[in-house]
Amino acid sequence: MIDVTTERLITLKQAAELLQVQVRTIRRHIGQGLEVSRIGGRLYTSREAIHRFSQPVGPPTANREPPALSRRHTAILKALRERHGIDLRKSVAG
Repeated sequence: MIDVTTERLITLKQAAELLQVQVRTIRRHIGQGLEVSRIGGRLYTSREAIHRFSQPVGPPTANREPPALSRRHTAILKALRERHGIDLRKSVAG
């Protein structure tokens, strides 16, 4: 929860500019757990809330499975393998 007495509030637009994303991405992150405070009918978040949201959940481990790739990233990796013989997954894993 955002502590409005100690954290510097920023608008969703400022958060989007900070992260170089669109405001709708920030709104989607709110649905995924990004903390916000409603003041005077407007939503605010904070740099600290963004930092908390971006931290990994669970204990750190070297044996953690890599995150699943999006369809777009999977397609890019496939194209690199097929067209150029580059297999990034092998080079990262080994």
